[in-house]
Amino acid sequence: MAAVFFAFEIIIVFVLALYLVHKYGNWRKDHWATTLSVLATWFLCFAVIFVLPSDISATLYKRCQNSSAAFTQENVSRCHRPWSYVTERSQQNFWAVTYWSLQLLSW
Repeated sequence: MAAVFFAFEIIIVFVLALYLVHKYGNWRKDHWATTLSVLATWFLCFAVIFVLPSDISATLYKRCQNSSAAFTQENVSRCHRPWSYVTERSQQNFWAVTYWSLQLLSW
């Protein structure tokens, strides 16, 4: 369920960036490389804003699980897994690709 939500979120962000490039850019007159780089930059910037809440909720969930000294059933059951929970590896890959892509595009 969370992977579907994450993919839907990324698609919505891409459509939003595409709409903004179409509305504010002059894609018929500008060079295609300029339009593509602006689209990629806006997509990645908006993706950070939209994905950050699910990353924060996953971090709080992991912190809740690790906060108790003894892992009893009672302590673990009070930590509710968020519905937008994505695996840690997926989050790390997303943030690494986003960070280095924005670094490259800003130069």
